[in-house]
Amino acid sequence: MRERRLASEAVGINKLWRLLPCAAVIATFSLPAEAVPQPPPPGPVLHTPASALNTALSCGGDVDDSGTARPVLLVHGTGLSAAETWDWGYRRALGSLNRPVCVLDLPGKAMDDMQDAAEYVVHAIRTIAARSGNKVSVVSYDQGGVLALWALRFWPDIRSTVDDYVGLGVPYRGSRAAAEHCVRNPLCQPAVRQLHPESQLIRNVNLGQLPPGPSYTSIHTLFDELVTPQPTASLLPEATNIATQVFCPLRHTGHLTLLADAVAYALTVDALEHSGPADPRRISPFLCAERALPGADLVAMATSLPLLRPNELFDVVGGQATETEPPLRCYVGGTCAPSAR
Repeated sequence: MRERRLASEAVGINKLWRLLPCAAVIATFSLPAEAVPQPPPPGPVLHTPASALNTALSCGGDVDDSGTARPVLLVHGTGLSAAETWDWGYRRALGSLNRPVCVLDLPGKAMDDMQDAAEYVVHAIRTIAARSGNKVSVVSYDQGGVLALWALRFWPDIRSTVDDYVGLGVPYRGSRAAAEHCVRNPLCQPAVRQLHPESQLIRNVNLGQLPPGPSYTSIHTLFDELVTPQPTASLLPEATNIATQVFCPLRHTGHLTLLADAVAYALTVDALEHSGPADPRRISPFLCAERALPGADLVAMATSLPLLRPNELFDVVGGQATETEPPLRCYVGGTCAPSAR
């Protein structure tokens, strides 16, 4: 009996072993399939006409054949045109590094609703990434840095296409000077109202963590007359924040002259040329003896910028003067109807 029972058990075990491959196959097909990663949502629909978006963007022909050199998008700030901000300095200097350079010229010298201006940044990043087949580095000045951050926060699809975010003299926390200007001028421009430290736009651009994707570098000067108070007005949490005076303690650089500053430019290039944000330890201390970025046309700078008096930037005519801050778009609070997104 014992032998018969052992033989029966052996037969049962053999049958079980023969069934295991089938069981494995069944188990394989029974497991839930892994979710395929989905691309991020494109964000709100752009309401600015495509013709206006395209006209505002100017790129060198090499952006279509950039190879491994990642193109740079330059975004100007309040009260200035793209040419006044970049043509005499950064556009020339970055071009000499064989970097494809694109420039965004915002309507009305960026004095209108910043939410409209942000759509130009979104379109520019998408266009450059598609044309070059490469990631884009965004170098922004003043309000341009807030616009780029707003675009990254509310249009998730562009995050993976941005390599570096570099801000120069950006009022992340708003500008006390902007608030004072609107007290003196009850009818002031929409963008100036939105740069008030307590504006809804400034509050919402700073909500939560930085949008994932790019490396973030914020470069500022402690002697900024427009982005005040320093250093808090230009601090971007989670980013690498660098004041030019930390690197060169005696350097007296203002808001407008930051555009010509050799140290600020070197830090910008360091961020573009290396993985991650800028690192001051890679910058030569001998650079403190240099005043201007390489190849800068300082005569053109002097004629382009408004007599180097930053407060005059708020007096530029542009946009529709208003007594109140423009209302936030529905996408900020997630309250858009499907047709309005």
